[in-house]
Amino acid sequence: MSANAIGSGSGSGQIAKLAMAMAMAMLLGAALLAGAGCSVDRRSSAFACESTTECSGGRVCVDQFCVLPGAAGTCPVDCTRCEGGTCYLDCTDQDCTGFDCPAGWKCNITCGTGRCTDIDCGSSDCDLLCTGNNACEDVTCGTGRCNVLCSGRRACADVDCEDACSCEVACDGLLSCNAISCPDGCSAENGCSATTTATCNTCP
Repeated sequence: MSANAIGSGSGSGQIAKLAMAMAMAMLLGAALLAGAGCSVDRRSSAFACESTTECSGGRVCVDQFCVLPGAAGTCPVDCTRCEGGTCYLDCTDQDCTGFDCPAGWKCNITCGTGRCTDIDCGSSDCDLLCTGNNACEDVTCGTGRCNVLCSGRRACADVDCEDACSCEVACDGLLSCNAISCPDGCSAENGCSATTTATCNTCP
């Protein structure tokens, strides 16, 4: 056999091996794609909800599904900072008017003198520290757990937590708490208590 014939045969063998390797790579890629399609995280109907009161394990209702606080991802722009699923809003030196607690986050709000007007917690859990004079006016707690500390003079005017699964409004400041709406049967002195009866705390 001539040297040219040997070289030609060797070249054909290499081409065949290359073609086979490419075919195997294509098959492997298709298998990986198919596997990825099978592993897509589909939301379970067990986590479907209409409000946070239907969720358990510290989850909140977002877009009709129970999710862990902060699962929405990036810290919302209206928050001063975020940590552990909680949006912290510092209003000691700035006006915080028309703040809505972001869905999927718990909110911790500190309000200085004359700060915090028109606060809406929605379905989220809220902690409000109304430390300044005349702090916290027109607050709606929504359906989540709500704790409001009114330590400033004349702090907390028009606080509505009638729909909250649990509501604590502590009126420690002089002349604090005016027009406070508590869940049925959960009024305590000038504020609200989550321990008056068993129905005052229905949070999961």
